[in-house]
Formats: sequence, C-alpha cells, structure tokens
Amino acid sequence: MHGCRCCLIWCVLAVSSMAHAAPAPLRLCASNQGDYPWVLVDRPGLNQLLIERASARSGIPVQFHFMRWGHCLLRLSDGRMDGAFNSSFISERQTFARFPMRDGKPDGERRLMRSGYHLFQRKSGTAQWDGHTLKVSGPVGVPSGSFAITRRLREVGLTQVDQSR
Repeated sequence: MHGCRCCLIWCVLAVSSMAHAAPAPLRLCASNQGDYPWVLVDRPGLNQLLIERASARSGIPVQFHFMRWGHCLLRLSDGRMDGAFNSSFISERQTFARFPMRDGKPDGERRLMRSGYHLFQRKSGTAQWDGHTLKVSGPVGVPSGSFAITRRLREVGLTQVDQSR
C-alpha cells in the first residue's frame, strides 16, 4: 500500500509539473551578417532587445539563431524555426510566414523597425534614378542574401545585380 501511495503522489506531482511547465521557447532566426543597429553579431541589437523584453513580459522564452538569410527562410518554411526577424515584407513569403497585416497590407504600426535602402555611386558615376526606373551601366553590388533589395532593383529596371561577397 505504501508503494502505491508513493506512486500516486509521484504521478500527481508529474502531472502537476507538466501543467506548470514553462512554454517551449520560440526559435527565431535572423541573418548572421548583422544590420546595425537592429541586429549585431557581437552583442544584442535593438531588435533582439525588443524581442527579449516582450519575452520577459509574456513569459514565453525565445532562442535566437543566426545563420545565412537563405537558411533562415528555409528553416522557417519547413518548421525548424518558429519565426524570423529583421525581414522585409515580400508577398511570396506569406506562403510560409505571417506578417502583421491591416486591410491586406503590412501593418507599419506593428513592425519592429523601419529600414531603408541606399544606393551610392562614385562622383564620376552616371547612374540615373527618376523615382521609378534605375539606369546604370554595369552591375550593382548588394549584400549577399539581400533578396528584397535584389528583387526591388530588378523591379525598377536593373538586370545586373551582383550578390557575391
């Protein structure tokens, strides 16, 4: 009888501890190349700090994983990651990811940050931009893994985009 009582107490404790177990951590990925000040490779950037604050307030732990951006998106699409941050909205990504939306458009009020793209040329350069079309002679270099930038450059007429390191 004593053995059954111990077993019953153990079962109650096990079930009780499962009911109060901490939630599984959210696995979040981002590019390992950094994007100052949002994502830093040597210490937490502003996005990590904001996410950690939300984690502490909600009681839902997070794990950050930094990798090549293409791998991050692949792991998000196949379920090995729960989310990605420091990402641009591209409609095709909605097949495997959810973005904060309002009226069918990305909701800017719920984004972590706002970032822009800048194009630089030499003083002697001949690139032209009319607000819609980019005219450049020769390739334009962009950071490796910059899918949104590459896509946008192609949308405005650029055909030679170099993503090599």
